[in-house]
This record gives sequence, structure tokens and C-alpha cells, in this order.
Amino acid sequence: MAKPNALRQLAIQHFKNGKSVKDIMEILAGEASRSSVYYWIEQFKKFGLNSHSKPTGRGITITTRKNKEKVKRLLSRNSGRFISRYCKISQSSVSRICKELNLKV
Repeated sequence: MAKPNALRQLAIQHFKNGKSVKDIMEILAGEASRSSVYYWIEQFKKFGLNSHSKPTGRGITITTRKNKEKVKRLLSRNSGRFISRYCKISQSSVSRICKELNLKV
């Protein structure tokens, strides 16, 4: 199975060459769903080939680079509870950051 980005590029290339969605589906031979092909083409019409819309889903708010650096700096001599109060983030977020950085709380 080909990578999704490669399939998207291939579908868009065929669309630019004047192929219909039905023709593109036959060319891709079941590698991508019809709804995916329609979505890719709509995104291409709206934003162009290299421009993508804003990523979907909730953005990163707590595990930012800034907070990771704070936790890493403070962890050597402070408890997780102190770090969470000092950085104004939850203890579970401190634990999650430590796990991402392979540090012990």
C-alpha cells in the first residue's frame, strides 16, 4: 500500500490533467476511498497543492517546548507537585512531560 501523501499527490496530479474522480478511483485501484479523493480535490481547489488548511483537533497547550524546558530544569531538585504549582500545570501534565523526556518524577 502506498503512503497517503503519495496517493494524494497522485490523485491531484491526475485531477490537474483533467481526469474525473471516477477515473482517478480506477487508477488508484482501491488504494483510497472515494470520499478521500473528493476531500483531497476539494482541499486542492480551496488551498492549492502546497497549502494545507489548519490542522484539525485540539492544539498543544501544556506540553509546549517552554513547559518541557521548565520541567526538565526544575526536576533535578524539586518534586512533581512543586513543579506543577510553580509552572501552573497539572501533576498529570508534569508526569506526561517527564514520560516524553524519559525522566523520572
